[in-house]
Amino acid sequence: MELPSHAEVVALIDSFLARHRMAPSRLGRDALGEPQFVGQVREGRVPGLSTLTKLSDFMRERDERLAMAGDHSGAGGPAHRLSAGAR
Repeated sequence: MELPSHAEVVALIDSFLARHRMAPSRLGRDALGEPQFVGQVREGRVPGLSTLTKLSDFMRERDERLAMAGDHSGAGGPAHRLSAGAR
């Protein structure tokens, strides 16, 4: 079981935010109930496996919704790479 590096987590989050035109605080709030999460990760916080799993599940669900809406500009992208137990 290999977790992504901190740089990979930040890159995946940033890619998701751009793809969904979402504010960092919205992602943290909606996915984890932590509006400061993205800022903290960018400043060096290393999220644990359960947090990465919740975040990955949220991002995957949102990417699937985006894909169903007909915008195929990368939806269904790399969010699944966040958790080591990727489905």
